[in-house]
Amino acid sequence: MDGVHDIDCSRAEILVVDDTRTNLEIMAAILREEGYGVTLAPDGKKALELAPELEPDLILLDVMMPGIDGFETCRRLKAMESTREIPVIFVTTRTQQEHIVEGFDAGAIDYIGKPIQPAEVCARVRAHVRNQFLLKLIKDYEARHRCIINEVSDALITLVPPGTIESANPAALFLFGYSLRSMIGMPLTELMLPEYHSLCERFFAEEADRESGEETHGLAPVEVVGQRRDGSTVPLDFSIQRLSLSEPLYVCLMHDLTIHKNIINELQRVSNLDRLTNIANRRRFETVFEREWLQAAKRGTSLSLVLLDIDYFKTYNDQYGHRAGDSCLQEVARAIADSVTHRSDLAARYGGEEFVLVLADTDGKGARTVAENALRRVAELEIPHAESMARDVVTVSAGVATVRPRDGGSPEGLVDAADQALYQAKSAGRNRIEVAAET
Repeated sequence: MDGVHDIDCSRAEILVVDDTRTNLEIMAAILREEGYGVTLAPDGKKALELAPELEPDLILLDVMMPGIDGFETCRRLKAMESTREIPVIFVTTRTQQEHIVEGFDAGAIDYIGKPIQPAEVCARVRAHVRNQFLLKLIKDYEARHRCIINEVSDALITLVPPGTIESANPAALFLFGYSLRSMIGMPLTELMLPEYHSLCERFFAEEADRESGEETHGLAPVEVVGQRRDGSTVPLDFSIQRLSLSEPLYVCLMHDLTIHKNIINELQRVSNLDRLTNIANRRRFETVFEREWLQAAKRGTSLSLVLLDIDYFKTYNDQYGHRAGDSCLQEVARAIADSVTHRSDLAARYGGEEFVLVLADTDGKGARTVAENALRRVAELEIPHAESMARDVVTVSAGVATVRPRDGGSPEGLVDAADQALYQAKSAGRNRIEVAAET
């Protein structure tokens, strides 16, 4: 602690208790000459009244006093919360061993014999006032550091080898749902899923193998999954550092990644959505299509695509305007998305007024049924389209293609087949479905 050697003890406040006025005056003169603040009390009763209010840095207490003697006064001072930490020095002629022992048992920290020797008084007072100031300084440091630790929003846990919890800040207790009493002494591994236990065990095993004085680099931040008292889990950014102390002590810092993960998931979700129609976009389609192709090849199942196109959409835009066109796209997108029933299926905007359905483990017959459902749902919207040559409401055309990836073909080939089938549907009058030959 910087500045310890520069402590100014002359600002100390000292309470002197003695039933002899001459002794009080002599002691007061000696202490005031040294620059101390001095308050005088003629007996133990008055000392007990003054001490809680004054809170002096030191009490010089006569032993032999009428009424409440020094021993009893000291015992009562040590029994009170507000005065128990104030050091007491007995000033007395009774320096026999049994009296000294009784004084220390009462709570005194030192003795000054009578008759009073100014040099001895100054030396002993100076030493104990300095110790008291140092103690207050240390407690102040501890209080400030504890306040900082308690205010840290991340979970902070101190550990002793081999990974036993010594203390935890309020954020850690709140995060994991434990009380401080129940967490102290617990292995750190109890706060994470079993698959991460070896991470901590290996770290402390390596620490135990280090040569004395060898530098440690700690455990760099790594992502783990923590486990709360109620069994729920939480993603964590987790690190361990050793403190530079004579005895091994480690600090484990854990940052809750839940909000971070939720933000990433939301960003990923938004990045996979078409901004106008709020269904999956072309990028999401390509990701899912590639995944389902690989899964179908592995399982030997069928994979179907349905490409859909709004009939005469350019004409619709020209007649009703682009704002109505956007609204039309949104309604049609919802209807097409509602036509799929399996969780593994995907409806996406393919581009412009085109949409695509990815149907896993679905043969040509099943894919046609889904396409029919999509056409029916769009027609049931009954969006007026006076210039359409297919019907007087908005309709769609669909091309269906199915393949068993294990038997050959390629993702591009399946897309081309569905696109060709859609072209045939449009050429044949629109508002209809064409199915490519299954391979």
